[in-house]
Amino acid sequence: MGFFTFNKTPKHQSFDYKPRFYNQEQDDLQSRLDKYKEGTDTEYTKNRIRAGLRKKSRGDSSFRKAEVRKSNLRLAMIIASLLLACYYLMNSDKFRQMIESFSAHG
Repeated sequence: MGFFTFNKTPKHQSFDYKPRFYNQEQDDLQSRLDKYKEGTDTEYTKNRIRAGLRKKSRGDSSFRKAEVRKSNLRLAMIIASLLLACYYLMNSDKFRQMIESFSAHG
């Protein structure tokens, strides 16, 4: 009758977790030192690109916010200039004459 025990408590499950430590300053120092090591130009370029991608993945939120703000301002200026150009075009006499000539032929 050992198969039908209802009050048996299950054993906890253990995991073999080993935490890793990341030191950003040490990584930056190592990347700067790698720049000056002897190697081919392609290795230098690969390391430079790899370091740049790491920095962008960590992200500088103030830089990103400034770039988004510039982009939005540029877009607003383009839209405003297009609207202004359309307004002047619609109010010009030449445009009215052109529209009247098209409507007169039809």
